[in-house]
This record gives sequence, C-alpha cells and structure tokens, in this order.
Amino acid sequence: METAELTRGASASHGLFALPAISQEIPVVIEEASERSRVIARFALASEAHGLQLPGGNFTRLEEVVAQQWNLHLESIADHFGETLLGSPSLVVTDEDLTVLINAQAGIDTFRLKPVIEALEQSLPGLGWFVVDVLGSARCAGLFFYDMTMVAYHLDYRLSDLDEFTDQAYARVILAEEGDREYEDETEVPPEQIEEMRQSYQFWPSQILEAVGGHIHLLGLGGISISKKTAFIPRKRISTARVRKWLKDNAEDAGSSCIRAALDLNKALKAKDSPDFSFYVREDDVESIGAMCFIAWDDPDLVWDACGHAEEMAYNSSEVVEAYARKTYPLSGGITDQQLAELVKDTMGYLNRWHLLEKLVSHFPSARDDDET
Repeated sequence: METAELTRGASASHGLFALPAISQEIPVVIEEASERSRVIARFALASEAHGLQLPGGNFTRLEEVVAQQWNLHLESIADHFGETLLGSPSLVVTDEDLTVLINAQAGIDTFRLKPVIEALEQSLPGLGWFVVDVLGSARCAGLFFYDMTMVAYHLDYRLSDLDEFTDQAYARVILAEEGDREYEDETEVPPEQIEEMRQSYQFWPSQILEAVGGHIHLLGLGGISISKKTAFIPRKRISTARVRKWLKDNAEDAGSSCIRAALDLNKALKAKDSPDFSFYVREDDVESIGAMCFIAWDDPDLVWDACGHAEEMAYNSSEVVEAYARKTYPLSGGITDQQLAELVKDTMGYLNRWHLLEKLVSHFPSARDDDET
C-alpha cells in the first residue's frame, strides 16, 4: 500500500486526500489519507497552536504523534502527573465522533476525609465542609471519584422507596420486595426480625450513617426524609470570601495549605470556561465504570463494597467501558477549526483541574500511605 509523508503547507483544497500538515520536522507515514487521519492531524496542529510542542523523531502512526505531544504537556504540568489520581487520557476517532476519553485504571488509591475535615472544622465551623463541597464540584465536572454517594446510588432502587432513613423503613422495603408484605403496610418490623435480616442484607441506614460519622449530607440523598429519631450531625456553610479571610489570617496554620489548594481548585472549577467532562450516558450508549480514586469519611469498607457491587452489576447487565470522563464532538457534519481549538482548550483545562485536584487530595491520609508505613 502506498504511504504519504505529511508536510506543512499542504492545503486540503489542493485535493480531496490532501492531509493537513503536522510539521516539516516530523515525517509521519500512514497507510491511507483517510478523513480520520485528517482529523487527527488537525487536532495535533490545533494543539500546537495552543502551545503544545510537536515532538521530534519519526512516527509511523498519527496517534503516536498526538500521544507524545500530549505526554510532553503532562510533563510540563507536573513531574508526577497522574500518579496520585489515576487515569489514562486518550484521543479516540471514529467515523462518527472525535472524543477525548479518560480511561480508568486499576489500583486506585483511597483517601480519608475525617482527620483533615475535623481539624479544619475545629479551626472554623464550615471550613472543612467548604473543602468537601469543592471535592463534590470536581466530581460533578468529570473529575470522578468513588465516594459515599455511590452507596446511595447503588441502593437507589431501595432508598427511593424509603419514607424515612431508618433501619425500620429499610426492613419494610426489603420485605415488600420479597413479597412478604405490601409496600403500603407501615406495620413495624419486630427488632428481632431486623437483626435476623442483617445476616442476609447489607447497607442498612444505621450502618451507612456510621460510615459517614453521622454527616448524612455526604450521602447526597436528596429528598429522602430524615427521621427526628435519626442521629445525624448538621453542617454549617460559609462563603468563599470567609474562607479567603481565614486563610489570610491563618497563613501559618497547619490546614492552610489544604485550604489554599481547595481555593485554587474552586477558582478553576468556577471559571466561566470551565470544561465539563462528565461521562453523560447517551441513548444506546455503554455504561461508564471506574474512577480516579476512592474518597471515604473514615473506614472505606462500605464504599469499597458498594462500588464493587455496582461495577459487578454493570458488567452483568450492560455493555460497559472502563472510563470515567469524556468530551465528544460529532463528525457527521465535519468539525471546524474552532471546534478543534475548543476541544484542545477544554482538554488542557481539564488536565489542569486534574492536577489541582491531585494537589488537594494529597493533604488527606491514604491507604497507599498506610501500606508504606
């Protein structure tokens, strides 16, 4: 099969298969001048226009050029980028779509909030929860991690039927599922029967509340009613301005570096052009599994169990992709230079926020650290 060498200056208007140039210094040999190849080459040039240096050397595939180009960019962000929060960025081009995909990796770390958040709360009520809110905003923008909201997600089919977040209500729902009573039956389940049921069923509300130290807002339960009998700890919110003032007044405090990292990430997330890489599932699409890390309040067993069950169910019930974030542009009508520039800019922004999140979670104790001590 004939090959073509890409050189700068060739215009697409000179011929249907004329590929946009990558660089005169980079001979690239490809098997065919396809539309897919042109898109990849244009993406490389758009990346170069945003300051991503093209690599030197000989390459046999355009994908290698883009991968090396972006790896050099990652190295410029941080020496050990992606070692704390795992993931593998890739460019995927099909006849239908151009996608920057963040693939999941095995061996993700687990971080514990409790020691740091409680210390910050002692310094100023609401300070620790500001950090937790920033983490939640990051997760919702595609910097996805597994936390206690996964427990609620995994149990949504049961929790959504609860009239209140108690073991009693949970037991009634389980018995109704098993056909042993009607859903409308509010007769109390005897305590001894509940104790017996604990041997067969996991994720009881009292167990879940214990796993979050009574901080029920960490579950993201939404509109589920909380019984007055349920012991939970209310939270306090403070403004970003109040957090900045605390940092200014307490620059030498042990928690100042964590707060500084949270403010930096929060600023990036609140920026007008902050990209959203959330893995929204489209119609007839595969289901996403995987995450950057686990984040637990303290003991991570419940988070690990819930996520393990959720992933197992996904594998058994649908087609899955081991990736947790993506940004996609359709190619059916072609893609403009402006759209390619937007994708490059958004990807650079996402990677920067990834780095800022790594800096923030580095202030929390991790399972990996525990294993090394």
